[in-house]
Amino acid sequence: MGKSTTKMLTITEFKKRLKELSREEVVGLLVETLKMNKDAQAFVSVKLQGERAILKLVKEYKGKSPSIILPG
Repeated sequence: MGKSTTKMLTITEFKKRLKELSREEVVGLLVETLKMNKDAQAFVSVKLQGERAILKLVKEYKGKSPSIILPG
């Protein structure tokens, strides 16, 4: 198998491509991304909801931390 020559978009290229899309296409792309990546979903939630999202994330991770640190 040969190496792929496709590169990730740079931030500048990404911005240019987004400007070419319709609003609906951008929303669709964002929704697909959020469905696939929980970290992205958490980031956008914090950006849009602020403290409320942060408190929810803290509560969620606080409940998980003992099992992460001390697996049963």
